[in-house]
Amino acid sequence: MKLSHILLSFCGMIACVSSLEARPPTVDPTYGMKIAAIKKVARKTEPTAQWIWASRTSDIQTIYVRKMFYLKRAPRYAFLYVTADNVFTAWINGHRLGSTPPSTDDLAWMRPQDYSLAPYLHSGKNVLAIRGVNQGGAAGILAMLRANESCILVTDGSWRVLDAPSPPISWNSPAFNDNSWRKATVIAPYGKGVWGENLQGWPGSGETVSFLAHMPIPPVKVKPLMGAESISDIQSLVGTKRGDAIIKPDSSTKSAKRVILLDFGKELAGRVQVWGTAGAQVIITTGESLQECDHQEPALDNHGPFPLLLQGSQPASTPYTAFRYAEISYTGAAPIHITKAICDFKYYPVVYKGSFSCSDPLLNRLWYAGAYTAHLCMQEYIWDAPKRDRGLWIGDMQVTGQTINNAFGDHFLLERSISEVRDQAQGGRPYNELPISEVNSIPGYSAAWFCTLSDYYLHSGDKTFLKRQHAKIISLLRYLQTDFDRQDLFDNPRNTWDFCDWSPGFITDSPLARATTDMYIIWGVRKAIYLLDQLGDRSNAERFTKWTNRLVQAARTNLFDPQTNTYGDRLQENVMSVLSDTATIAQASHIYRKIIKPGGSAWIVPKGVTLADSEVMSPYYGYFVLLTMGKLHEDQDALNLLRSYWGNMLSRGTTTLWEMFDPSWPRNFTWVIDRLPYLSLCHGWSTGPTSFLSQRILGVRPTAPGYANMVIQPNLCDLRWAMGSVPTPHGIVYVKAVRINGRIKVKVSIPAGVRTKIILPGVSRLVQRKGDYSIGSK
Repeated sequence: MKLSHILLSFCGMIACVSSLEARPPTVDPTYGMKIAAIKKVARKTEPTAQWIWASRTSDIQTIYVRKMFYLKRAPRYAFLYVTADNVFTAWINGHRLGSTPPSTDDLAWMRPQDYSLAPYLHSGKNVLAIRGVNQGGAAGILAMLRANESCILVTDGSWRVLDAPSPPISWNSPAFNDNSWRKATVIAPYGKGVWGENLQGWPGSGETVSFLAHMPIPPVKVKPLMGAESISDIQSLVGTKRGDAIIKPDSSTKSAKRVILLDFGKELAGRVQVWGTAGAQVIITTGESLQECDHQEPALDNHGPFPLLLQGSQPASTPYTAFRYAEISYTGAAPIHITKAICDFKYYPVVYKGSFSCSDPLLNRLWYAGAYTAHLCMQEYIWDAPKRDRGLWIGDMQVTGQTINNAFGDHFLLERSISEVRDQAQGGRPYNELPISEVNSIPGYSAAWFCTLSDYYLHSGDKTFLKRQHAKIISLLRYLQTDFDRQDLFDNPRNTWDFCDWSPGFITDSPLARATTDMYIIWGVRKAIYLLDQLGDRSNAERFTKWTNRLVQAARTNLFDPQTNTYGDRLQENVMSVLSDTATIAQASHIYRKIIKPGGSAWIVPKGVTLADSEVMSPYYGYFVLLTMGKLHEDQDALNLLRSYWGNMLSRGTTTLWEMFDPSWPRNFTWVIDRLPYLSLCHGWSTGPTSFLSQRILGVRPTAPGYANMVIQPNLCDLRWAMGSVPTPHGIVYVKAVRINGRIKVKVSIPAGVRTKIILPGVSRLVQRKGDYSIGSK
């Protein structure tokens, strides 16, 4: 790039950005769209399935539920979607359909099963019967029956229930009289209660949400994988026009498998929809990678296989998930036509108000990959990932929230998600009472809630929203106090899942995890005290400040090792000691040089750890490492880490950022999927590079709520230039920084209502009015 291009006047900054990159390096299909032009999905009037159970709930309990329904005629196709907490077995008209698959975790209820019912339904009286078993804790059964693309039956209070260890004879047949059975008790509607909206691919998820939009996206490549000689005209499926691919019987055998591969060119959130010969059954599998499409591991990751009955001129749809690839398999004896196959892309409309561009193209790709990853996670709530878990996890949201703050400046979905995840911990109790659990049942995630709320308030300045959280802040602080022993050390008294990171020693309760959680809570409580100050609640702010001081003193006394001048020999606990200000300034400097600086012993895989579990840190904790580097002004080390860690990830062909990663992993993707079949290749907690580049390289950071005050302190490190934009409630801030003859020259555009301090080496300037400003370093 010529220097003359870089030195264009600031008034032509937007034109300069366009000349540098006609389109930024993003694969987001919604980039550049106007929200006003997006057609929202209309609300549907279909009934909502209810979680039901008997009137009482106990551990090791078995119940039986059934529902009679009538059909004027047998449907051409029908599917049952069903799940239970913990285990179900389902029958239709006395025919056993199946049960909850064996699982190594207690989250099988998150993965509903679907069954084709058309062969077992008939005109007149039919009965759906389900046995439910509760192994402990909350209990519920959830079911939906869809026929000919309409919902005809859901679990609700009209179902009959028997609470007994064994059922009467023929209880699951239409002839059985259930008049003596009681009506079922409704525990919660789908999307509420302890289960939330965490079901993977529950039919209709997102279709009734007015703030989500849909976009049909065709495959960019189509090719046969098996039985190519029996498949014709498949290239007609590329593009948006109606095609006519034909799958014929194999000449050598009537049941040979024929497979078509669809490549959509990028990670997408949505579902596969296929149009074709009515009544023909095909099998759809999806994958974020080619290898995942072929993997036969139990569907922890919601990729199928999904049996679909084609419906002629109407689409047959898989459950919602995330994928780049999809396979259509057919084993039937008769020829069939596939006229169309698309991704029904489901997304939350946003505008890219933030931007980033610099002299290193890899960093530009990283900023936009993080933003797109976060965008795909913005669904009914801000999920951890659009494939797995499709859940509301506040630890993930702490990272994703900052990406959203800096890339989109969107408030609605952050407020909705911050409130909901905290309300789930409250369990319906009044806010002035203690919650029933930690946030997400993880002690450190209670701290993450305070951090996420504080970050959001600093960026948005929404005092009204903060006031609604006031009682929740105090009750959660009181709950956290019960997590500490008489020595003011975190001791996990409830034996909860003390998760810190997907790294050996930090995955569950251990001395390492306890020390890290201890200091994470200190960090979170400090954030809570800041919020109480903002609310004018000096009494509680002072009360919890005294408690925090005791926690810090206890951590310095008991967790700090004077022999090594560190808080241990691993990254996680030392990073948290710096972020929480448990480590003194002198300690933090030594800890960085000895532990945190890349290349040290903490970055080496521990002995005896298998390669599949060899993460020194996950991308989640990589965000905290970036924050620590920024806090200690080690931004060059951070840029190097972005390139060697996240950049290594992008070099493997991904368009989004992964849940887990280690640069030592082989580049063979089959190896990764074989050992980590549940791996998510689009995970919000991996998006830390986006906010880091905006806040530390462009240097735009709020120092008062809602950007009433802010600092602009560009740090080019080894870059020749950087430019971009950051959204604020007052408008968009634009920054361009260029190194010329060893000096940094900066041009900024600042909206009205912001008091701005521009800082460069050897010089600073205070700006209090809207306008364009230039400043150079000494």
